[in-house]
Amino acid sequence: MAIPSDSFQTIPVSCNKDCGGGCPLVADISNGRVVRIRDNPDRPHYMQGCLKGYRMADVLYHPDRILHPLIRCGKRGTASFRKASWSEALDLIAEKLREVKAKKGVHSIIRLGGSGSCRGALHHTARLTSRFLSLFGGYTDTAGNYSSEASDFVKPFMYGTDRVGIDVESLEDARAIVLWGFNPFDTRFGSETQQFLLALSKRGIPFIVIDPRRTASVRKLGARWFPIRPGSDGVLLSALIHHLACGDAKPHFDRSSMERYTVGFDRLEAHLSGAIDGVVRDIEWAAPLCGLFTDDIRFLADLFADTKPLALLSGLSVQRTLGGEEADRLAGVLQLVSGNAWLAGGNLGCGQWNMLPKPRCGKIPVPQTGDVVSVPVYLWPDAILEGRAGGFPSSPSFIYCVGGNYLGQGSDLNKSRRAFDKAEFSVVHDYFLTETASWADIVLPATTFLEREDICFVPGNYLFYSAQAVSPQGEAKNDYEIFSLLAERLGFAEEFTGGLSEAQWIEKFLDESVVDDQKAFRDCGIWFGKEHRRRALADFFADPEGKKLSTPSGKIEIASQAYEAAGGPLWPVAHIPQPPDDYPLMLITPHEKYRTHSQFDNLPVFRRLCFDKMMMHPEDALSRGIGEGDKVVVKSEVGSMVMQVAISNDIARGVVSANQGTWPRVDDESGLPAGNVNILTSTEPTLPSRGSRTHSVFVEVSPWLSD
Repeated sequence: MAIPSDSFQTIPVSCNKDCGGGCPLVADISNGRVVRIRDNPDRPHYMQGCLKGYRMADVLYHPDRILHPLIRCGKRGTASFRKASWSEALDLIAEKLREVKAKKGVHSIIRLGGSGSCRGALHHTARLTSRFLSLFGGYTDTAGNYSSEASDFVKPFMYGTDRVGIDVESLEDARAIVLWGFNPFDTRFGSETQQFLLALSKRGIPFIVIDPRRTASVRKLGARWFPIRPGSDGVLLSALIHHLACGDAKPHFDRSSMERYTVGFDRLEAHLSGAIDGVVRDIEWAAPLCGLFTDDIRFLADLFADTKPLALLSGLSVQRTLGGEEADRLAGVLQLVSGNAWLAGGNLGCGQWNMLPKPRCGKIPVPQTGDVVSVPVYLWPDAILEGRAGGFPSSPSFIYCVGGNYLGQGSDLNKSRRAFDKAEFSVVHDYFLTETASWADIVLPATTFLEREDICFVPGNYLFYSAQAVSPQGEAKNDYEIFSLLAERLGFAEEFTGGLSEAQWIEKFLDESVVDDQKAFRDCGIWFGKEHRRRALADFFADPEGKKLSTPSGKIEIASQAYEAAGGPLWPVAHIPQPPDDYPLMLITPHEKYRTHSQFDNLPVFRRLCFDKMMMHPEDALSRGIGEGDKVVVKSEVGSMVMQVAISNDIARGVVSANQGTWPRVDDESGLPAGNVNILTSTEPTLPSRGSRTHSVFVEVSPWLSD
């Protein structure tokens, strides 16, 4: 696409980032340069972008952008590279791919990355990489994701689908809203969510926040805060369910509806009542385990019993713990037992609360022709280090990473570095020299969403069009073009491209879509669906016999034999956190408002805004001789690092909080690792999903003392 260089124009763009948002924006372009990014004036009332999208021109024109291919010329991890031509770099990658395929087979190639561009119909980093490697003959895939694997794993067993969300506008009917481990004013879960919840709060709808931190959402929404102990969510949920079905609220329990819509509740009920093991999982049992007063838990129980409809919006932090699968299941049960699951203004209560089917539109397909095995993404370094000898289906030795900073975002940073170092060869596509790129053998300069055309799938019943705002900077290329050039060298260019250019793919996708006026869509940038108050399983709740679910029983399965066969308990059983004696504090690692995972950490405008101190309760600090602003050593069973402390009553006692996403660095004064909390986290997953447990980290904190 030719970009005019002597004119002013405004074109629609959409931020293709893995932040849960997806915002409709426009770029103002003067003389071929992006001079401003702002909200699309045609957006719906509550949609609003954020500073990260508004400042994408800072990324586009950043002096540290990678603008030409790089080939390593020094030790891995030292960021020692030389400039190369595209021909040299692509020829070398093709040679190494042929070599590894011939000597070790295609399973020795492991796909990493994927979240760099996760919304595009064409420029989707995970799908493009999978398409290329599948057509090459196969590879080792990384299954699941860091964000929501535990929740995603349990949903098909319980509901027969993973599309169990609501449109945010359906909350118009709610009489109360509970945000459980969900902080929408720092994280982006749809570009409408923040402003819509704020409007409901101003209208007088009460909000409850259950979270180890007093978050921005507590303050913005005037919410009542319950500082739960991390990882004890299942404990509190069990006590609330017990109260509604077995305790004081039992006379109001709608058992007939439970029997109509679900199977297996009797098994959970027997467990909660103590009939199975003698342990009554009531409010008094839960209070000391989850760090709340009994009166506070009773208030919550009565709220769920008496308020109809009530929406429970569970954040992904709830399931990103040991036992996160069971917490997700129990949150769904709570909404069923309270009678809020089937009401307009209520919801199913589990994580991915806004996940619904997307509007019809084509997207780049991944052919199922290659020989593909998979390892859990959370265990990718273990798969490289241990291979088949460690029980994995392959022994990967060639890393192909597109759109992911795995040496910043993967758990156990030291182990991840060892895995990259062990690999015989590695390729990274990115637009900055991240920690991951600095360990690669070849780094290829990729484009941002401002330098390419795409259609974006976003939360809600919308499609967004993102036009190409400017030509690619320097020698940067789209991932699609990079793979097309590689496929040409390897003899399957026609299969990879399908004989279509990027523009022709976009036209094809639109022809397959619900968009009836393509010109208007391209001009405006937004396709508006007709329905914006959708609720998952509404047809089933209206007619459970005629609209059966895809579970074995056709109902919601609270007790699931299939789930038990997959390695989980038959009915949901709460996990009880048990910190080891040497590491008595619990570390949580929330998202930072001004980063998308680790993206934007290298931009000074964002670094100044980020909160990168470790939050600690005054009593925990006092008992350790730690004062405000002190430098401390934080140790876990995996590693240690230094941080500066911020003492605050906005964190539960026994808990410390350090935002994730900072690029790894070394503290000059102590010589210890600093910034990136994944020096402390473990690759031991939560089971049976084998998903992330990065909010179940046990640490000890002590003052750093200079020699």
